[in-house]
Amino acid sequence: MAKASLEKRISVDDASFHFLPTVSEVADKRAACLARYVFAEKFIKGRTVCDVACGTGYGSSYLARTAKQVVGIDISIEAIDWAQKHFGADNVTFLKADVIESWPVQGRFDVVTSFETMEHVKPPERFLDLINEHLLPGATLLLSVPNGPRDLLNHSDNHRHLQHFSDVELKSLINPRFSQVKYFSQVYVKNLRHYLAKLLKMKSIRLLSNFVFVPGLLPNVKTWLAVAHK
Repeated sequence: MAKASLEKRISVDDASFHFLPTVSEVADKRAACLARYVFAEKFIKGRTVCDVACGTGYGSSYLARTAKQVVGIDISIEAIDWAQKHFGADNVTFLKADVIESWPVQGRFDVVTSFETMEHVKPPERFLDLINEHLLPGATLLLSVPNGPRDLLNHSDNHRHLQHFSDVELKSLINPRFSQVKYFSQVYVKNLRHYLAKLLKMKSIRLLSNFVFVPGLLPNVKTWLAVAHK
């Protein structure tokens, strides 16, 4: 796909980004997305991080609370401008970049995060190889994708998703490129706290603290996540 067409597809469609000015608003309105960064937090304390396809920057900002340095890259200039305005900090840098082209970053990183990105780009092999090039020896990749078969069944009209990875396809892409990989499924737990919050707000709700990541690639969940060590 040409660079220009990819930028148009991502930057014009507001559904691709969450233009919310604070992390707390993201937690309230887009908890499932922020939950992946919460999960990543245990891997990034005191480390250098590149957040690939960072969108509007709320996740990069969240990681920067404990990371040494965070660089967020995204192809959308609208998203990068929003990130710089609302989530800029001394240890966070936002740069415009095509994630399957050369990244405008110096050096390599202890951790790369990239959530809900690989389904948008082709070829995925190129995407993963670029990530590998920017990881230090022994570094870590945290990557999530939609559960491909489920996504295709329920959202076949979503033309922003260029690929729908099965569990076998996901493993065949990641395993050969990393020395150790663990896979997880993102699950939402409906407990008493959930139902009380739903009753009080009188609407459908997702609490950030109720998202958990369980080992394995379960067939009935929306999102899969890989933790891969170089």
